[in-house]
Amino acid sequence: TEEKISALIHETDSTFYIPRPTDQTVTANLFVQDYLPGNKKFKAYLNFVFGTGFPFGEPRNIAYKAQYRSFSYQRVDLGASAVIKKENKSYNSKFLNYFKSVWLTLEVFNMLGIENTISYRWIHVVPNSSVAANDINNSFPIPYNLTGRRFNLKLSVKI
Repeated sequence: TEEKISALIHETDSTFYIPRPTDQTVTANLFVQDYLPGNKKFKAYLNFVFGTGFPFGEPRNIAYKAQYRSFSYQRVDLGASAVIKKENKSYNSKFLNYFKSVWLTLEVFNMLGIENTISYRWIHVVPNSSVAANDINNSFPIPYNLTGRRFNLKLSVKI
């Protein structure tokens, strides 16, 4: 949905449309997990995430609020787990018998290394005496990006 805005911008009447704060955004997630065929000691998962961009704009000016749209959010995660000790099973190792179960997991978060934008910081440039303030756009969005690719090694122990 859009909202029609009439505003006085740079001493001229302007009419334009901006997305409403209630604009419908879409987020889709697909998570697939399974054991390796014929071997219940290993399992793997794949996670796909997609989200449409959110409306944003210069916070100090209502006429430009939600005028732009951020880039879409995209992410792929991959993980693999191996059981070291199953529950209710005894092993020759006394050390492992102290635990109910032990899992070792290796994960790759944001496998494609996409730098997704989470928000924007607005930088205001003060014009000098040779340039009039109304002649230039003196506010610029600087994106805050989430982390890129990350590796995670996890040991899960049930006592």
